[in-house]
Amino acid sequence: MPPRKVIILLSRGKGTWREALRIARSVDEPIILTAAYAAERIEKDEQIPGVKLSYNPDQSPIELRDTLQKLLEEHVQGEGEVGVSLVSGSGSEHAALLAALIRIPVGFRLLTMLNDEIIDLTG
Repeated sequence: MPPRKVIILLSRGKGTWREALRIARSVDEPIILTAAYAAERIEKDEQIPGVKLSYNPDQSPIELRDTLQKLLEEHVQGEGEVGVSLVSGSGSEHAALLAALIRIPVGFRLLTMLNDEIIDLTG
């Protein structure tokens, strides 16, 4: 069973949104981090559940880490651990997100989908 709160990166990567959104629809409290260019589309879609936060993926890795940390702190502070889906996005976005979570600090489990089931890659 995945953690209650799951952070889902929804950004670059052809064909990655489908899996990311399947995860969002399968967990209790999704927190969707989306690149600014996609934010308007995501925010208006009522079928996409959860908290939706947008950021600029073209920032430097340090700026992106700091931005993600500020966006996420109020949503994950005090959680023992959260789930994280990195199926979408670039390597820089992945690194910045993981660094932000470490700095908050909050533990995390890396999640993916396999045959319509959420799999914990760290467990």
